[in-house]
Amino acid sequence: MKKESDVNSQQCVFGVANDELMLANSVEAFEMAYEMSISNDDPLAESIEYRLMRQRIKSQLRGRECSLIQYQNTIESLVSIYEMAKRTEYLSPRPGITGPLGSWLASFNGNQLPPFEIISKYLAPAGAFLSEEANDLHYSVFWLRRD
Repeated sequence: MKKESDVNSQQCVFGVANDELMLANSVEAFEMAYEMSISNDDPLAESIEYRLMRQRIKSQLRGRECSLIQYQNTIESLVSIYEMAKRTEYLSPRPGITGPLGSWLASFNGNQLPPFEIISKYLAPAGAFLSEEANDLHYSVFWLRRD
């Protein structure tokens, strides 16, 4: 789990390596992805969630090629948002904000978020792919079931 000090250190890092566009949320993550792309090591291949996601994409493509594959561990993705939301300055009502957003912010006033471990049991890994159809592109996003 990320430390609260890491919450605001997110960056957008991108580059092209071995004819692949690579995106990451930190220089360290990009460097790790780059190192893995030039070596033939694939630690994600050992993850059951990643293998399930790849199988589902393969079955949906039915032999067609795809241009993009995305895997997201939603727990890792949302932990920094959760940590930011726990900080009262982000969820306190603000003058001039009314309507649904103002009501939503006011609902947090005096109410604490549950521990992240409780929220995380409802989260599941997600996958996506982009494929070319006859006259267009098809982008599909899905979540694996949490069992």
